[in-house]
Amino acid sequence: MLVPDPGDQWLAVTAAMADVAQIVLTRPLGRVVPGDVARLSARLRQRGGALVALGSWPGADVTLRITSSVWSGIGQGHGHLTERRATVTATGRAGAVRPTSTELFLPAADGTVRTATPVPSVGSGDTRVLRPVAVAS
Repeated sequence: MLVPDPGDQWLAVTAAMADVAQIVLTRPLGRVVPGDVARLSARLRQRGGALVALGSWPGADVTLRITSSVWSGIGQGHGHLTERRATVTATGRAGAVRPTSTELFLPAADGTVRTATPVPSVGSGDTRVLRPVAVAS
């Protein structure tokens, strides 16, 4: 469900969406009041939902930022942009106290979003463990 233009009622719309969706994406328009954040957080917790905010959000458990970005595809002054390699860094509270980064194609040449580094194959000797990141709820 998409609300293309909630206007100055973005918070009320976000709260209503929390009643019907497990994951709610929002873009705060204007200042976010801590009391409103607390009420919305309680509503999401009660319903087992999560909130992803584009922009600043007080008390967010995790913040994702693009810390570097390089576009490719343009040759010697001509051509089209084909893909963007971006370093995304997660910082925050809870399980993400230390910043952690990964490189993604946003988008890749085929239009998808995917990791820019290949996932190691089984038996490759790479012992890194990839784990999901919890989203503020």
